[in-house]
Amino acid sequence: MPTNTLTSLAILRVNRSNSTDYLDYLRPFVLHILSENKIESITDDEVKKCILEKFGLEIPHATIAIVLKRLSKKRYLKRERGSYWIIGDLPDTQIITEQAKAARKINAILAGLQQFSQETTNPINDNERAIIAICAFLSEFDISFLRSYLQGTALPQINTAHSKDVVLVAQYVQHIEKFSPDLFDSFFILVQGHMLANALTCPDLHSISPTYRGVTFYLDTQLLIHILELGGRANEVSSRELIDLLIDLGGKVRTFSHSFQELKRILQTIADKLDPTKTYLQDGYGTIFYEAKKNNLSSSDIFIIIESLEEKLNEKRIIVERTPPSNKIFQIDESAFGRILNHHVNYFNRHMNNENSLAKDHDIKCVRSIYAIRQDKLSLSIEKTNSIFVTNNSNFAKAAGEYVPEHSSREEISSVITATSLANIAWLKTPMKSQSIPKAQLFAVAYAALKPSDVLLKKYLMEIDEIKSKGKITQRAHQLLRSSYRAIDEVMNLTLGEQDMLNEETVMQINNRLTSEIKKEESDKLAQEKKHHERTRNSLSSAQSINKKLMKNIRRKCDIKSTLIAWICSILISIPLLISVFITAFYKIELNSLTPRLFWALIVCIAISSVIYFINTKIGNCVKKMHRKIKHKCRVFFINRECKFIGIDPNEVDNISK
Repeated sequence: MPTNTLTSLAILRVNRSNSTDYLDYLRPFVLHILSENKIESITDDEVKKCILEKFGLEIPHATIAIVLKRLSKKRYLKRERGSYWIIGDLPDTQIITEQAKAARKINAILAGLQQFSQETTNPINDNERAIIAICAFLSEFDISFLRSYLQGTALPQINTAHSKDVVLVAQYVQHIEKFSPDLFDSFFILVQGHMLANALTCPDLHSISPTYRGVTFYLDTQLLIHILELGGRANEVSSRELIDLLIDLGGKVRTFSHSFQELKRILQTIADKLDPTKTYLQDGYGTIFYEAKKNNLSSSDIFIIIESLEEKLNEKRIIVERTPPSNKIFQIDESAFGRILNHHVNYFNRHMNNENSLAKDHDIKCVRSIYAIRQDKLSLSIEKTNSIFVTNNSNFAKAAGEYVPEHSSREEISSVITATSLANIAWLKTPMKSQSIPKAQLFAVAYAALKPSDVLLKKYLMEIDEIKSKGKITQRAHQLLRSSYRAIDEVMNLTLGEQDMLNEETVMQINNRLTSEIKKEESDKLAQEKKHHERTRNSLSSAQSINKKLMKNIRRKCDIKSTLIAWICSILISIPLLISVFITAFYKIELNSLTPRLFWALIVCIAISSVIYFINTKIGNCVKKMHRKIKHKCRVFFINRECKFIGIDPNEVDNISK
């Protein structure tokens, strides 16, 4: 398959802004073929072959016929005897320039995919294989629900693609979304181009009404699980944005009461599986179960959701509607449809329980209900019907599309459409107003591709049980392999969804990887704890040093204040004592009888004795005790006041002083 298939999809996305309707996307391709090949007698078959050869797109004859007819109305062509002839100058489309720009981006995507694949079990070493893998992934966005569709995709038929290619590209998409935004943007253009190319496979899509007024969309159980955020973040976002778009386009979103009851039954089963007291039920598996484990949801959390289930759906603008009763006139042949379902759908262990008949009866009842609501209304398109059932199960949608009741017509649209197809069609109505739809669908498809099928999970569980019985793994390892969501991720990493690649060696490799990861996590956790402990210890030491310095400053400041006040008080107390000494001395001596010399000598002696007395009294117990008491009281007061202001214990200041 040539690279130009992918570059043509990128060009389609570029042409979107210059187009008036869907068929104008194809106009530059047809004009270039007519200009380059100088075809004298132009037929839609000849143009179809040239477009496939030059651009790698397989366009239906009917679509090309409509474009040629439009060109003739513009007087570029003239029709004679069943063929077209060029009668005017054809406009320059600049498509070669756009093709060169797109080719550079596509080559970068292909090189990146090949490099990424070398670390997987599905290495790709050439562009041809890389293109096949990408086209296989893009085919997940096909529109194939219409009975009147000419083909499901504009991509050429891929006979060598495998499911592992889809898984590999899904892993690659998640990788470049995180680590290479430029490559992701280029890949996203491919997805948009393919979604636009879907319109080319259905010529009648160009005339669809831009509204869904009068149409009721009934959601399958799986979509309800996604809306309740129990099926992964990517699925929740894509489902929510689809519902918002349908409502914005005037449609109504409902679910049948029997789907609501099935939802409750599924959640009840999940709650039981998550209940640690019911050890006999711990063998549950499936996307919902592992998402619950991954998000650490308990049995109680699920029961809380069950109790308020209808209110939660109403908050999401989804109303539970009573399932219509059987209608004898518009009744379907349930036995015939059941045989078709058995051919397309594997009901084994669906919804993680063994109630296979309930799951099958649910799907039959959904189709019966849609035809009961439609009655004799002619439903040639989504816009012209009054009801359609929306599911994520493409096999169920194929079975419903294959079955045609006696009272219906093969030209009418199927009773069931996939959410991906509906999102594509709805986005085509208002691509500029709903720009997030393609990206949400891209993530949802990638997420779905990375989830193992029930058949693969069943084989995986059988393998680990057999290995456990041989004594090659411990009970703890067995439980880890059964219950860890990381083990399921490793199953897809090593097998890429291929059952044949799952064997005892693969399981032992998964066990070794999980053991290594757990040891690494424990080692990293211990290292982080040591590092955290060291930081805490350093912070504590630094805080203690600052605190110690602060308390020393408080102690020093309070000591100075208390000492100063104690001395002032002691001096003030001693002054009266000095005065009393002088008075007593002068009172007992007759100063007039003394000679001047003796008088002054006496004065000196009294002064000296007063000083000695003062010193004696200061050294003595009375004043000394008072001095110490005053100093202690003042010190305690100042320390308490300072400590209260900054919020520390006063005892710590005393301890630091010691």
